[in-house]
Amino acid sequence: MTVAATHDDDKPISNFTVRMVLETLHELDPREADNLVRQAGLERMLTAPHGDQDPPILRTSELAKLYATVFKLTGETLTRVFLSNYGHKMAPMLLKHPEMVKRAEDAKSVPADKRIGWAVREIQAFLSGIWADVSLREDGEAYYLEIEHCPICANIQGTRGPICASSEFLYTALARALIGQRVSFIEHACRANGAAMCSYRLRK
Repeated sequence: MTVAATHDDDKPISNFTVRMVLETLHELDPREADNLVRQAGLERMLTAPHGDQDPPILRTSELAKLYATVFKLTGETLTRVFLSNYGHKMAPMLLKHPEMVKRAEDAKSVPADKRIGWAVREIQAFLSGIWADVSLREDGEAYYLEIEHCPICANIQGTRGPICASSEFLYTALARALIGQRVSFIEHACRANGAAMCSYRLRK
């Protein structure tokens, strides 16, 4: 079974996400964060209003430049470390999003035997709203969240393996919050590694 999102390979990124990116970058390296943003040609992330009521200031194709700049300047290994740290820093912020707070409350009324499937569908809908378009595929063994146009690795090629460590950790954090179990999403295919799309597997 597949649940597809309406794909747009260059969609506006929510200002909530822009704020999370900036906050996370400053937590990781407050001295270099602004310089990194400028080198990616995204200075308006630092100057344009980006409250929830303001018009979106970035599109997915533009945010992809930021991750590509990190890869260009640091290489594959350090980019993967950066993205892993980035995901760990961002997860608590994402879990405070009003939509996730509501979903966590709703999860309490979902029967335990239906909660994994319900949670994956809710995560797909949430991510498609604040991030890139995400599709959900299911087979007898697992659920798969798939992104055809991934902002993280859109401008990165030739990696030795999947590189979108921040998404892997974030999707896992969302799933654990909604399911209440120690489950994990694993990125088993990545566009930066030559796959047709980035795909994250959660075993049933």
